[in-house]
Amino acid sequence: MLQKNNDPWFRPKRYGYGAGLPISWQGWVSFLSIIVIIVAPGFLVPLLPPAYRTAASIGSLIVALCAIGFFVVLCRAHTKGGFKWRWGDRD
Repeated sequence: MLQKNNDPWFRPKRYGYGAGLPISWQGWVSFLSIIVIIVAPGFLVPLLPPAYRTAASIGSLIVALCAIGFFVVLCRAHTKGGFKWRWGDRD
């Protein structure tokens, strides 16, 4: 049976809004995955024949934007204390 794990994956930022660095292996895997999704097309698209590069570039841009949106939602759900504005030590 699957167990629900409520441990946070990301540390909250000390100042500002959002998440900081990952604090669990799940956070690091998701962080490195988004980096690969964004960077890989830059290396792979130039290897395609010129006729396919424009379509592949547009497709990789759409995939990257969707992946970033999903990653932000994932970070928000798994950040310790959630997303809110923080003022350093006062929070």
